[in-house]
Amino acid sequence: MIIGQFSVLILGLTVIASILYGTIKTGISPMPSSRQAQKAVLALIPSSISRPVYELGSGWGQMTLAISREFQDVRVIGLECSWVPWGVSWVLGRLLGGRNLEFQRKNFQAVDLQEAQVIVCYLYPGAMSRLAERLPKELKPGTVVISNTFRMPGWEPEKVVQLNDLHRTSIYRYIVA
Repeated sequence: MIIGQFSVLILGLTVIASILYGTIKTGISPMPSSRQAQKAVLALIPSSISRPVYELGSGWGQMTLAISREFQDVRVIGLECSWVPWGVSWVLGRLLGGRNLEFQRKNFQAVDLQEAQVIVCYLYPGAMSRLAERLPKELKPGTVVISNTFRMPGWEPEKVVQLNDLHRTSIYRYIVA
């Protein structure tokens, strides 16, 4: 009995340490999008997409799963570098996802995004600043970038949806010129 409790304690501390390490490394903890935000993001993705959708910092995988269910004919890739959220999303993807879904344990900063037609993200302002510099050089014109909560510095959103939630969350849609 004591060995079992000790094992659970060690496992719990390992999970917390892993999430804490990932948070310190990336500057943000894995934060799930609300259902209302998920619906708003899905509504902002063009219906006529044919190239992949990437979620940068896919965390626990809920948004990536929702996108893959809605757009079953398009490859949907969730990128997450923190072990525990990636592991949870990978398992959920195997259990609940379709053939179009994949979760990769990678830092999106090191992934070539040229083939993307849609980029979805819920990142902190520092990461958004780096993306604002990187994406125009890498993405094809017409690529859609959708951000939950945080603006892309120096970019003018093509559309802004304000949610009717406690924080009056904004969802931004940009089109790469």
